[in-house]
Amino acid sequence: MSRELAVLQQQNLALQNEVAQRKTAELTLRQRERELMDFLENAAEGLHRVGPDGAILWANKAELQMFGYRWEEYVGHHIAEFHADSDVIASILHRLQRGETLHDEPARVICKDGSIRHVVISSNGCFEGADLRYTRCFTRDATARHQLAQLYREREELVTRLSQANRAKDEFLAMLAHELRNPLAPVSAAAQLLAIAADDPDRVRYAAGVITRQVRHMSGLVDDLLDVARVTRGLIVLDTSVLDLRSVVGDAVEQVTPLTQARGHCLQLDLPVEPVLVRADSKRMVQVLANVLSNANKFTPDGGGIEVRLRAAAVEVELTVSDTGIGMDAELAAHVFDLFVQGRRTLDRAQGGLGLGLALSRSLIELHGGSITAASPGSGMGSTFTIRMPRLPDDGGDPGCDEHDPRLVPILG
Repeated sequence: MSRELAVLQQQNLALQNEVAQRKTAELTLRQRERELMDFLENAAEGLHRVGPDGAILWANKAELQMFGYRWEEYVGHHIAEFHADSDVIASILHRLQRGETLHDEPARVICKDGSIRHVVISSNGCFEGADLRYTRCFTRDATARHQLAQLYREREELVTRLSQANRAKDEFLAMLAHELRNPLAPVSAAAQLLAIAADDPDRVRYAAGVITRQVRHMSGLVDDLLDVARVTRGLIVLDTSVLDLRSVVGDAVEQVTPLTQARGHCLQLDLPVEPVLVRADSKRMVQVLANVLSNANKFTPDGGGIEVRLRAAAVEVELTVSDTGIGMDAELAAHVFDLFVQGRRTLDRAQGGLGLGLALSRSLIELHGGSITAASPGSGMGSTFTIRMPRLPDDGGDPGCDEHDPRLVPILG
């Protein structure tokens, strides 16, 4: 009997030890679960779990704090509600459902305050057989990295632009030196002629004419340079009044008539019958249009055609200058109004000028609240320059009326 009791006592002791071990194991398990939950809940990285339907099942504090949402504002909602790019999150979910593991996938998340935060997401799925149960998602804030990359790209673009501008400036200075030196030879020759033929009135008049023309040319170059300097420093003050753009066209055409006749160009005007009123500086508007017309003359072969067309809509006017000249490629058309940018020309520069006119024209038109653009179908296919400005209503009619003479009137040829 005592032997059976001893056996039972041993079994009881073993059972108690087993129970104690199980309690210890349960305590250890619960402690590990608490530590795991603490690790997940308080991890420095954003963590969340997403169901197979795209609904957010759980998110830790870092995830919520990163985007500024409370638990109930985030968990239970579809993940796509918080992504700025629906196609990006749709692609991420589709790839996870196919069993892919994603590393540092870029995405943009909408924060509670409406701001956009750049993140990278690493994620994979938990499957039961072929069925996706949920995805494990790790979210890292990449806004600073994105901004740094953006700053780097902007810096590289700025360096490229500065290099191009510096190269264009060097080319411009070389061209300026050439242009300013060209008149010196005839001036020097005329001065020598005056010294040796002072008693010959005809030769004196000839020499004086040469000096006058060359000085006028050099004065024009200097005036262009001064105008560009004033515009870039914000020193241009417009003397505006109500103008009829048709008179501006007439004055500008008169200025370029000698060049047009010398090249044998056919200049045609297509102008409305009624006044086209704008508020502008008359002198500067004539300067702008004369620059554009001079450009068309320089780059249109002898005997070519130039057309000036004026139209008025309800709120703006459109003035176009089209030519049958050498045209432009897309790269030049995009930068033709930039300072120091010119078409490909050698130092002999048969067309003359410094290439400042179009840059100056854009600045002056923008000071008037308007715009100027250039377009060309391609090299050898001519160019079209379009000026747009706010329109003033006519006192005697409907501003939206665009009555015009449909005929193209050739005025020079």
